Amino acid sequence: MKKHIAFLIIICFAISLNSMAQNRIRVNNTPGVDADYSDLQAAIDAASAGDVIYIEGTGIPHSGTYHVNKAYLTLIGPGYFLALNDSTQSNSAPAIISNLYLDETATGAIVMGLKISGNFYVNASSAKVSRNHLNTVLLAQNNAMADLSLFQNYIYGYIAGNSTNNSTAGIYNNIIISNQVCFSNGDKSSLNIYNNIIASSYNTSTGYYIHVQNSSLKNNIMFETAASNDPLVIDPDPSHNNSVAYNIICAVEIQEFPNNVYNTAIEDVVFYNEGGPEGKYVLIDGSPAIGAGNSGNDCGIFGTNTPYVFSGLPPIPHIFESNIPFSGSSSDGLPVHIKAKTQD
Repeated sequence: MKKHIAFLIIICFAISLNSMAQNRIRVNNTPGVDADYSDLQAAIDAASAGDVIYIEGTGIPHSGTYHVNKAYLTLIGPGYFLALNDSTQSNSAPAIISNLYLDETATGAIVMGLKISGNFYVNASSAKVSRNHLNTVLLAQNNAMADLSLFQNYIYGYIAGNSTNNSTAGIYNNIIISNQVCFSNGDKSSLNIYNNIIASSYNTSTGYYIHVQNSSLKNNIMFETAASNDPLVIDPDPSHNNSVAYNIICAVEIQEFPNNVYNTAIEDVVFYNEGGPEGKYVLIDGSPAIGAGNSGNDCGIFGTNTPYVFSGLPPIPHIFESNIPFSGSSSDGLPVHIKAKTQD
């Protein structure tokens, strides 16, 4: 039955992306499944610029470290938290990768719908990383990285950069449950950090949990998950040239930055104690985040025109319910019933 479901899903993929890719490549690491590849690195090595690699959800990790080293490849998985939300995928298993590198040569790479359980390195320029469940995100490790878009992800770990050259990135509409967001050699980098949930358990007695330079922070909701006598959110050093405005900062912060809302309990902003790992960040009625962002946008992950997408569902058709018998008959054939829908 899994083979039937996988086949139907690929049909949906093919219809929606027929004009986007030179080749469509299936990867499934379940023993005995008839896919193009069972080994992810072999699929990447065989692909060409513009190809789309579909990594099917099996729940079996692609263990090891994988390198995307070609320009304009697309990697698509089914999403994450699939059993927690309604109408996601008929197969609720995620596509899990232990460690993934976007090498400098992977210009324009797209990565979406994956669960990367270890380290995710991004050294490529113009990459788009969206709708993934990520752990440790390491950006621009000693090389220049331009125009990264990191958006609509669920990040449970930390984000760190270390660029000795100029690097730019947009980080927006993510749930970031992190020890720290930090960019070493930050004087050579510029980040736009907009419309995120940033929840930190960082020991702020030793420093700030957002440490960046030449960056803009807007429309975020920021709070601590661990008690601290003196929570310090953003490094206020004026020489770091940061613009910080229109944020909800749920901490007793040294209020160095005007035009932010301070000292608000997170429970008064979002449904923090209910709703699961994603739904808990929906704004409650009367939330101070409603309309508090720049241009009257809401603060948080659902503001602006790229709102967070539950379960990281990719923007392609998906089958969320299926009834496929194991056998048919000569008179009735094989009656297959599926429910599918498109995803923005």
